[in-house]
Amino acid sequence: MSVNVETRDKARTFTEKLYKIMEVMDRVVSLIPEGDYLEVVDTLKDLYTDDKGVPLQSAPETREAFMEAITNNMRRDPIVSAEARRAQRPIRDKQIILSDAHKLENGWKVCPKCDRIVKDMNIHLMSDICQEVSKAKKMAITTGEMDNKDKVIAVKKIKAAMLKRE
Repeated sequence: MSVNVETRDKARTFTEKLYKIMEVMDRVVSLIPEGDYLEVVDTLKDLYTDDKGVPLQSAPETREAFMEAITNNMRRDPIVSAEARRAQRPIRDKQIILSDAHKLENGWKVCPKCDRIVKDMNIHLMSDICQEVSKAKKMAITTGEMDNKDKVIAVKKIKAAMLKRE
C-alpha cells in the first residue's frame, strides 16, 4: 500500500518526535525528582497498556528498567506501529489529469454510444455509465427535450415494479 508524501511525512514526524521524547526521558531519568518521575511514568503507564487494558507485567525496581519497559511497550503500541509503517511506505505518484487531445493522440477512443473518451472500449461498453448515458441520449432524441429527469424516474420505477413481479 502506498501513501502520499504528506501522509508519509506526518507519520515520520510523529514517530520521530515520539522516539525523541523517549530518548530525552532516558537521558534525564536520574535528574527527575521522585514525585515528578512517578507522575510521568504513571501517565505513560496509563497510555501504554496492552490491548486488553493490562498494564506492564510487574513494575521494574529501577527507573531505568521502568523506562525501558515503557519504551518497549510503546513501540508495540498499534498506533505507534501504524505510524512507523506508514512512514516507511513508498510514495504514491501524483495523479495526472490528461487532456482530451492528449488522450486521443495516445490511442484512446471516443465511445459511439455515450461520447466519452475511454482507454478500453470493450470494458467501457459494458459499464453502467455508458449504458445510462446512452439511454439518456436516446430519450432526449425521442422526446425532443433535454430535461427528461421525470421520465427517467418513471422508467426506473416501472422496471423496479417489473423486477418485483418476477
